[in-house]
Amino acid sequence: MKTDVRNEVLTYSAISFGMKVGTGLGSVIVGWGLALGNYVGTEAVKTASALESIKALYTYVPLIVTAIGLIILLNANIDKIYPKIQKDLEERRAKKA
Repeated sequence: MKTDVRNEVLTYSAISFGMKVGTGLGSVIVGWGLALGNYVGTEAVKTASALESIKALYTYVPLIVTAIGLIILLNANIDKIYPKIQKDLEERRAKKA
């Protein structure tokens, strides 16, 4: 917006990179959580600590990550900034026309 140059390629590449990093971090967190709960995949019956670690990984961790994301979004002030951005873009378009 500031340079009047379209940068969709940079946006999409940043999104792709972020998804790859997120997938890697998610896999690492799951692996560490299972290791912390002494999960052994070859056991027919899982221990209580393994079941608790699975429960934590699929309930508490996503809940915490979602809460952090909501806090970040609520503090982003996008609603306050957006009208100014829209006004600036309209003025720029009017100058070009």
